[in-house]
Formats: sequence, C-alpha cells, structure tokens
Amino acid sequence: MKKRGIVLMSSVLLALTACGNNMNEDMNEAAGDNNANNQNDMNNDNNANDEVAETDWEPDSLDVLIPLSPGGGVERRSRVIATHFEDIHGIPLNLELMEGGGTVVGTNHYLQNMEPNAENIYINWEYAFTGGVFRDAPYGLDDFMTVSSYTDIHLGLVVNADSEWETFEEFVTYAEENPGGVSLGGTTGSTDQIVTQAFMDHFDLDINFVPYDGGGGVRTDVAGGHIDGMIGGTETAWSAFGTDEMRTLTLFTEDNDELRNLAPQEITFIEDEMAEHFPDMDVPDVFTGLTNYHFIAIHQEAYENHPERFEVLMDMFQEVLDSDQLREEARENYWISNPVLGQEAQDHWEWVHSVAEDNRNLFVED
Repeated sequence: MKKRGIVLMSSVLLALTACGNNMNEDMNEAAGDNNANNQNDMNNDNNANDEVAETDWEPDSLDVLIPLSPGGGVERRSRVIATHFEDIHGIPLNLELMEGGGTVVGTNHYLQNMEPNAENIYINWEYAFTGGVFRDAPYGLDDFMTVSSYTDIHLGLVVNADSEWETFEEFVTYAEENPGGVSLGGTTGSTDQIVTQAFMDHFDLDINFVPYDGGGGVRTDVAGGHIDGMIGGTETAWSAFGTDEMRTLTLFTEDNDELRNLAPQEITFIEDEMAEHFPDMDVPDVFTGLTNYHFIAIHQEAYENHPERFEVLMDMFQEVLDSDQLREEARENYWISNPVLGQEAQDHWEWVHSVAEDNRNLFVED
C-alpha cells in the first residue's frame, strides 16, 4: 500500500510538472505575442508620427541651383518667384547660379553635391537641359522629378529695332534675294536652333546661324546690331530690351489673345503670316508646337524618399505661382505664370525631350 501511494504521488507530481511547463510555455508565448503586438503598435505609431511630421514639414529655407549664367531670363523670373515665395510662406529661396557646358556643370553639381532631401531645388529650361544630355552628360530625366512648370516662353523672329525689316514678309524676301547675307543667332541645342533650322529649310534660305551658349548673349548681340536677328524667347527679349532696341516680326506659336494683350507692340502670328503672304505653303507643326519650357524640380531620390515633402512643395509653389501678386509682376516683366504640377508636368517634359530626340542632329554630331 505504501509503495502504491508513492507511485501515485510521483504520477501526480509529474502531471503537475508537465502542466506547469505547458502553462509557462503558454505564458511565454502570450508574452511574446504581446511584446510583438506592442512593438508593431510602436512601429505603427512611429510611422504615423513620421507621416504627420513630413506632412507638417516646413523648411527654414530652400537652396536653388540655376545652371545658367547671370542676367538671363531664368534668373530674372526665378528672383520674382523667390520674392513672392518668401512673402507668402516666410521661407527664403537662396539662388545660386553656376554656368558652364550648356548647363552640364551646374546640373552635375546639383546631383552630385546637393543633398536629395527636397530642400534643394533645381530650376532650368528644357532644351538647355536636353542639349547637355545629348552631349553625354552623366545624368538624364530619370534623375529628376518635376515639382511644377512655371511658364512657357514663346519663340519669335526678333530683329534689331533699327533694321530695314518691318514685317516677316520683308525679312523672308530679303533673305531669299541675298543668300548668306543674313545672320540669325540662337542657343546651341535649343528650341531656338530647332525652329531656326526648320524655318531655313522650309523657305530654302541660306542664312548664317550663329551659335551661343545662352540666350543672354544672343539678345545682346541682336540689340547691339552684331547679328541681324534671332528666333528665340520673345517675352524674354521684351523684358530685357523692350521695343526701343528690338522689333518682333512674328511669333512662332498659335494665335493667342493673352500674348497679344501682353505684348509691348502690335504682333502677328506665323499661321496668319503664312496664310496672307505664302498661301501655297503649309505651316509645319514645328513652327507652332514648341516653346521654351521652364520648370522647377528636385532629385528623383528625394521624391521617392520624401513623397510628403514633395506634396508640400507642390502646394507651396502652386500658391505662389497662382497668386495675384506674382501674376501681376510676371506680366509687368512680360511672362505668364501657368503652373502645371507633378506628374503632368513631368510627362510634358518627357514629351518635349522626345521632340528633341527627333532633332538630335541639331544638338550634336553623331
């Protein structure tokens, strides 16, 4: 009997021990689950806090790289934007200009040396950028994401105000009768060069094209009488020299009442000129389809890593570019603020770049 009692007692102890072990395992597992859940909750809270922090992000200042020489239209328009950006948001835009290599030097500096944190901004115009890409620059469109476009500058045939040509027809007639006797300047690898070449080809004109590294030099030489004219950014010419030193013979764009009202002189449009004076000739799409597309962008890496900051930047720039104050000053300087945001602007940039691809031979010799 005593022996049987010992056996029973041992069995009970073993059962209790097993039960205790199972309870400990269950408790440990439960504790582990609780710890994991608590960690997940903490992570979710942290992620939510990060999202709130990014959405509420407001930088002390923004640094802006413009890969062009001082005194050009991009700098002048960027300074207008910077003034109103600080007035509206209380955030200064610190502009830095860095010329060289047809915007290659400054663009490469931006990508290699300025942190991709959405606090470093890039402002340029499309064909200057594309020209660098075609000349084997170590970057491409996929290194950038457009925050907003801010204007399209329209191309026009502009001559010195003291020249003998009062109309587009007179200019074409003179160039036909004097092969090699007329010079037109333009920025190398730009909309200027594409449309100038198309103009010469369409009318079969022998005109000397004088290449420049930027628009400022072209306009200065037209105003100074060193070259006869240019097909280039008309609004920029108006703001830089007015009508005392330059005369616009026609605009290479579709009829546009807003431009007609903006212009400091009476203007005509290329389709009307062709219909009246050259009715047997068609109007190539390239005559009216291209503008100098100006944009504001950040690093693609910044867009991917800080999407909420990108949204904040879009909202801030849209508020500035749509403001009555900026629009009024823009008009006083002969440009029209027409912001297109984010992916829509990026898509347009890519389309403009594809047009350049079709005219690659004008940018570089393969």
